[in-house]
Amino acid sequence: MKQKSFYTIILGAAVLSGCAKFDKINTNPDKTDKVSSSMLASSMILSMTRSTIATTKGFMQPYMLGKYVTWGENQENFQFNRLSRASFERLTLLRNIPPMLEAATDEGQRNSYEGLGLFIRAWQFYHTTMQVGDIPYSEAIKGESDGIIQPKYDNQKTVFLGILSDLDKSNDLLSRGSTFEGDPIFNGNTDNWRRVVNGFQLQVLMQLYRKTADADLKVIQRFQDIVANRPLLRNYNDNFALTYKMLRVRIIPGRMCRQAQVTRL
Repeated sequence: MKQKSFYTIILGAAVLSGCAKFDKINTNPDKTDKVSSSMLASSMILSMTRSTIATTKGFMQPYMLGKYVTWGENQENFQFNRLSRASFERLTLLRNIPPMLEAATDEGQRNSYEGLGLFIRAWQFYHTTMQVGDIPYSEAIKGESDGIIQPKYDNQKTVFLGILSDLDKSNDLLSRGSTFEGDPIFNGNTDNWRRVVNGFQLQVLMQLYRKTADADLKVIQRFQDIVANRPLLRNYNDNFALTYKMLRVRIIPGRMCRQAQVTRL
C-alpha cells in the first residue's frame, strides 16, 4: 500500500508539473488576458467599417444609388429581383456590447460606450432587416443573459421602431458622455459620434418614405425634429469612414526614402 501511495504521489506531481508547463507554453505574453471597454469598442467599430461599407460597392449600393435595374460589371446579390442567400451573422457582433458596458470605469465613459453600443445595435439590425425583412429582434442576442436560443421573429415595423428608439437614446447618452478610448475613427469625440448617429437616423427615415402616414413611426415629425434640433454632419471630415495610413517606399540607389500617404475611404 505504501509503494502504491508513493507511485500515486509521483504521478500526481508529474501531472501538476505538466499542466503548469502546458499553461506556460500556451500563454501568449503579447496578448492580454483582460478585456477592456476600449478593446471591445475598437473591435466592433473595425468590424462594421470593414464589412458593410469597406468596399466601393458596399458603400455605394445602400448609400449612394437610389433605384436601378442592374450593375454594369457583374450580377450582385442586392440587384433588383435577384434572390440570393443571407444570414444573421452580423448580429453575433452584438454579444460584445454588454461586457463593453460592464468594463466602463465611470458614468461619463459608460454613457459614451452605451451610446456607441446602441448605434452599433441599430446599424446591425437595420442592415439585416433591409436584407430579409422580418427578423429576430426583441429576443435576439439573449442566449447568455436569458437563455433564449430560439428567438421569435418580429415584424419589420417593430424592428424599425426599435432601431429609431435606439438611435434616439444613443444621441441622448452621447450628449452626456465623455471622450472615450478605443475609437479609430473620431478618437472618442462624442460630438462627432452624435452627428453620425443622427445622420444615420435620417438615412433610416428616408427608407420609410412610403410610411409617412403611420402614426407610430412618425417619419416626418422625427425627420423635422432631427434636422432642427440635433447636430448633423458638417463636412467630409465628419464622414463615418476609417482612415488608413499607407507607407510608400521609394528605393533610390544608395539610399531609401519613405513617404507617408493617408487615404480616406
